[in-house]
Amino acid sequence: MIENPDINISDFALAGADIISVLAETCPHLHLTDEVDIALIMKVKPGFGGQSFIENMIPKIDQLVKLIDECRLLVEIEVDGGINLQTFQACVEAGANVLVAGSAIYNADNRISAIE
Repeated sequence: MIENPDINISDFALAGADIISVLAETCPHLHLTDEVDIALIMKVKPGFGGQSFIENMIPKIDQLVKLIDECRLLVEIEVDGGINLQTFQACVEAGANVLVAGSAIYNADNRISAIE
């Protein structure tokens, strides 16, 4: 995570990054329509792993799905934070199709099983 990522987006793309995620709050001039390929919803406060899933963020996924549909965009919906076997289904049912699971995998006794 960096401040003012909008001034470095082209550098990351030229360096070969396939996916570049920026927090809209860090880019006051970020365009949010036809230039977006993936939208990230954080389910925890950014900064460190292992935090608890914030359940009341689920409606934001639904709101984002509606916005994407209204604008007729092809945008992936990514959810990061607190994703595990107990929380992933609610995110998928709300419309998320990319899930980031960190601690649920790295803290598992059997990482392969956790991924599967």
